[in-house]
Amino acid sequence: MELYLLTQHTWIHLYTAITLISISYIWALPVINLNNDTYFTNNTLYTQDIIATHYKTPYTLALLVLIADLLKKIFDIIDTTYISNSNSCNPTFYKPNVTKETQTNNTFDHRKSTITLKANSTAVNTTTKNTLHGEKTTLTATKTMPDEHSTIYPHIYKSINVLEPIVTRPPLSTFMNATHPLQPKSIYGKDLTKPIHTNKFYSNFFLGTQAFPTYLDPYVVTWISGIYSGLTVSHTDDNQKVFSSDNPPSYFLSPLGIYSVVFSAQELNDGTLTLTSLDQMSVNAIITPKNCTEKKIEFPLVRGEAYITAIYSDLTPVFTSVVGFKHIEKADIKNHEYFKFILTLYDGKRWLLYAFPKTKTSFNLKIQDNMLKATTGIFSGTIQVAKVPINNFDAENILDASAGTYPRKVILSAFVNGKTGNYKYTFDIFKYKNRTLLHYAMHHHISSFDNITASKKTCVSLPSTTNGLMVAYTGDCWNMIEKDLPTDIDFFPYSFGKKPEYSDEALKAIEEAAKYEVSQNFDSQIDKNTIYFSGKVFSKLALLCLVINNILKNETLSQECLEKFNKSYMPFVKNMNEYKLVYDTTWKGIVTNQGFTKGPYVDFGASYYNDHHFHYGYMVFAAAVIGYINSSWIKENKDWIIDLIRDVANPVSDSYFPAFRSFDWFTGHSWAKGIFESPDGKDEESSSEDYNFYFAMKLFGMVTGDNAMISRANLMLAILKRSLHSYFLYESTNTIMPKVFLPNFVAGIKFMNKIHHTTYFSPRTECIQGIHMLPLTPISAYIRTKSFVQSEWDNKLTSIIDTINDGWKGILYANLAISDPEKSYTFFSSNFDRKYLDNGSSLAWYLVYSSAFANSTKS
Repeated sequence: MELYLLTQHTWIHLYTAITLISISYIWALPVINLNNDTYFTNNTLYTQDIIATHYKTPYTLALLVLIADLLKKIFDIIDTTYISNSNSCNPTFYKPNVTKETQTNNTFDHRKSTITLKANSTAVNTTTKNTLHGEKTTLTATKTMPDEHSTIYPHIYKSINVLEPIVTRPPLSTFMNATHPLQPKSIYGKDLTKPIHTNKFYSNFFLGTQAFPTYLDPYVVTWISGIYSGLTVSHTDDNQKVFSSDNPPSYFLSPLGIYSVVFSAQELNDGTLTLTSLDQMSVNAIITPKNCTEKKIEFPLVRGEAYITAIYSDLTPVFTSVVGFKHIEKADIKNHEYFKFILTLYDGKRWLLYAFPKTKTSFNLKIQDNMLKATTGIFSGTIQVAKVPINNFDAENILDASAGTYPRKVILSAFVNGKTGNYKYTFDIFKYKNRTLLHYAMHHHISSFDNITASKKTCVSLPSTTNGLMVAYTGDCWNMIEKDLPTDIDFFPYSFGKKPEYSDEALKAIEEAAKYEVSQNFDSQIDKNTIYFSGKVFSKLALLCLVINNILKNETLSQECLEKFNKSYMPFVKNMNEYKLVYDTTWKGIVTNQGFTKGPYVDFGASYYNDHHFHYGYMVFAAAVIGYINSSWIKENKDWIIDLIRDVANPVSDSYFPAFRSFDWFTGHSWAKGIFESPDGKDEESSSEDYNFYFAMKLFGMVTGDNAMISRANLMLAILKRSLHSYFLYESTNTIMPKVFLPNFVAGIKFMNKIHHTTYFSPRTECIQGIHMLPLTPISAYIRTKSFVQSEWDNKLTSIIDTINDGWKGILYANLAISDPEKSYTFFSSNFDRKYLDNGSSLAWYLVYSSAFANSTKS
């Protein structure tokens, strides 16, 4: 470690010295007008073309610059190698000599910014006057041109802990306190006073009938009450999954109710369920006899666990099975320190059962009346079950080697250093005789494991419900690395390795569209009874203001746009609408009170925590864009936006909000379903509105100077890109999802137990595909790759595009700009009919988005 840091600092000083020499040499040369040949990449200044053109002795300087860049690349390789081979379980290994990232120099330079025009246009290098008005009701742009690189870059050699609080204060008093009409079940005492995770995997335990499954992956468990109350354990192999009969199949699912093993006890008639330690990736389920707390079975349930573990206290174990126990074999264990049984069910599947008595005693099981009953009386200790993978003859030995050890919860840590981020699961483990933990990983984990974590792979694997094959790894922690964070994406159209360029023709079309759109009545477009549809309009209007201010540079129109936006947006900030945003003291979150009186399903169930990242994502995005244009506006209103962000993606669990309500750090994407019980578990319909929230959060961090928020969002976006291309967006090369399902190209609605190629609102193809596209913003091209977009267009959309006569047509063509911007621009610029715009879309923005790279497609 010390040698690495010494080497690191040596490279830093050498690189800095050579770079400074190079830059000093540049400044000493005659001053010239820097043209489009000057560019910045990752904060490195390149002027080779200018040097070669304008100076007689270019080679020395060019060589110095190239050497400096080469040294930086060499250090990056050393740095990455060190990351991959360092101690994966050290949560701060990628944070050399840094306790906390400072937040200096984190605000935009609002004085200078530039825009690149097409070659036949006049190049502009504008210096903008800061003409902020003091009145709160008047908004004037403080930033009229986009920067070459307006993304804030944390220092390349400093690592940022991205899981630090944004703020710790109570929610603003603007959000009045309210008690939710739905109360959680089976949560008591101090656990009831804490913020409750509404969108996590275990909410079926505390909602409604409490009879629907909890999806741990690869296992599924269900609480059953009545005689022999207990916890069922299920697992579905791929050959048991059910596919619809159409081609390609519109859905597939795992059948429910196939309970292979059910944990219970002789004393558990009409047992009681209690939940404790409700965390992001774990929960404790405790089953006790009625009116008795001393006798119990405690289940530490953790996502990905290799064994379902039950801790018995003074109960007589009983096991049942819907499939049925065909045969039981007791293994011979030396010294009888624990006991092992091999259970063969009537479906031919084999399960292993391990019993670890708290004190040395005998233990035996016998099949009686289609049940497995302990014949040795009351038992205290740990019992585990694990399924043996089909036709895997080595798996049993591996399962034996880790039996008795189990996780109690997962401790998440995450750090970002420049374009590289790493996040870790450190397992809180009970170890039996120092045996190592065995735990199942999903594909997006495995593909980002560092070298040490990857080296602990075993041959044990089981299919998950909807996330492909899971593979078991040993070890106390996992370390995942993302090396392609979207640090260079900000408010303006993005295409890897290219700059936006706008021809005179495009600028004229953009101006014509913008003038028409800014003349419209903003208020009339906003449905104040729904945050979702209002937020979509606000995002559209904010982008319109950005186009006018930063692309067209029309100060008069810009001020008109900003003031009209402010007039429409502020009633939401001031909570002046008929239905208010309130702080729910029951579940601890910000919800609309509309559902308290009009029923849980109004506004898409937002009052019951459905879709918060969708709804609030639009509001945050709009505020960030306006804050980019006018810094004083965001200063006045940022606290309101921060509370919306905390409701969805609080980086820590505090007294007022849970940590990461929507985002699932185990599956790598968010869940939209809130406090509604569901047989298929949580679900999400729109992958694009998922990443829209975290992109909005990044932009908000940029305009408020919050490096931790920027870095956290960048990391989450990188994880989303990886997980979405694994489980939501399907290219022909995808080996994770069922091959027959790939021609659908998108999931549709992804549940924990099934994937259904449809939407909640329409079965039309353009809606199913399009809900995974909107809104089209700069981050879209990062998540939705050119190859995916073009393949989906060619194979799924070309045949229907001419039959679409509403706003979905505009969405599909805007998305096409990612792979074929020229065709997209032609559609929007050639006698465009505005019926092809939905209420959340701006023609001016679509013209900017499509024309930005329309002339560089073949470059």
